[in-house]
Amino acid sequence: MIGDATSNRLDQAVWKHLAKVIVLDYSIWLLLVAIVAVFSSLTDSFLTPINLSNIMLHSAVLGVVVIGESLCLLCGKFDLSVGSTVGLTGALAAWLMVSGQPAASGWELHPAIAIPIVLLVGMAVGLFNGFFIAKVGMNPLLTTLATMIVLRGLALIVTSGESLYEFPDAYRFLGGGNLGPVPMAVIIMLLLFLVFHFVLKHRLVGRHIYIVGGNAGAARACGIRVTRVEIFAFVMSGLLAAVGGILLSGRLDSAQTTSGTGMELEVIAAAVIGGISLAGGRGKLVNAIAGVLVVQCIASGLILLDVEAFWIRCTTGIIIFLAILIDTLKAKLRWR
Repeated sequence: MIGDATSNRLDQAVWKHLAKVIVLDYSIWLLLVAIVAVFSSLTDSFLTPINLSNIMLHSAVLGVVVIGESLCLLCGKFDLSVGSTVGLTGALAAWLMVSGQPAASGWELHPAIAIPIVLLVGMAVGLFNGFFIAKVGMNPLLTTLATMIVLRGLALIVTSGESLYEFPDAYRFLGGGNLGPVPMAVIIMLLLFLVFHFVLKHRLVGRHIYIVGGNAGAARACGIRVTRVEIFAFVMSGLLAAVGGILLSGRLDSAQTTSGTGMELEVIAAAVIGGISLAGGRGKLVNAIAGVLVVQCIASGLILLDVEAFWIRCTTGIIIFLAILIDTLKAKLRWR
């Protein structure tokens, strides 16, 4: 009898632990399935190849930027300048490549030259943020907010407030082309995801990112160079935001000064919904990608249901609120 009672308690503990793991680490996938099921039942257009392709294309740009933002969040920081970096880098790439338009440079640089320049600019933005946040000790919120405003202004200066268009075919292929049946932007996102998943799981800097986010003081006491780790995260965030800017402008064949506006909030919401903790040190990159799909599926479903634009905007705010609420509840559940 005693043995049976002990066995029952062990079974209950195992099932309780399993349920806790599912809720904490994999509930985002259950939520994604539920959202797809709801919208597919409400409209026959949701699961059509065209709509699914549009969801994947939108998810590719957001997903690339989410990877970089996730690195910052895992370090216990965040980057509000990613949306403006997307806008600036897309505008800068267009300015370098286009000629015959009033706002263009007229240089007609080949994409093989323009793209590395743009990527370096993105890394420079990340290095700027990382230096003043990690080295000088400035507040991440205010620092990246200031950077966000400055970068948006620089995008206006570069383009003189006008849109640029008609990019070279090679550039447009990155954001809007297909490799077989799969969009090239999706392939780029998946490749970047695999690279950074490997870095976080199997490279020393990846393990250090989790340790620093969990307890920066303890990490410093263990000899980890916390400043370097945090700067690395911000540099990668800037780099990936630049990639997002290239993909977005390439897909639209247009660079507008408003590109990326509000994306920083969508990015943070997608990452947090996917389980990346705002407190740092906890979360899985694969779940952050699932968070991106959740955000994009909701947006696509509402559009197909002819929901008015201001209600969709309101829904974005609700998603951000729910992301913070879910993160708070998960943090409390982990300590039970």
